[in-house]
Amino acid sequence: MLFTGILIPQTQLFRENSKWGIRENDKPLVPPVFDTVFNYDAWGKVCLTCFRTAGISANKFIKIHTVSYSCNYLNRAD
Repeated sequence: MLFTGILIPQTQLFRENSKWGIRENDKPLVPPVFDTVFNYDAWGKVCLTCFRTAGISANKFIKIHTVSYSCNYLNRAD
């Protein structure tokens, strides 16, 4: 069998002080500052990282506490 693809080193998610990050070969690639992290895709191009934010939704009659996520897309080349 002949393999003609590019091998990308495997990245691993890790958790430190209740925050998520990504490391590669035991070296931190993305620091552990995010509430949610989805690892890089198979080509190492896209990673989704999110901060959890709590707030109060605007309602005329009652205050409703909501949780939302502010997310970023990371590219390994940047």
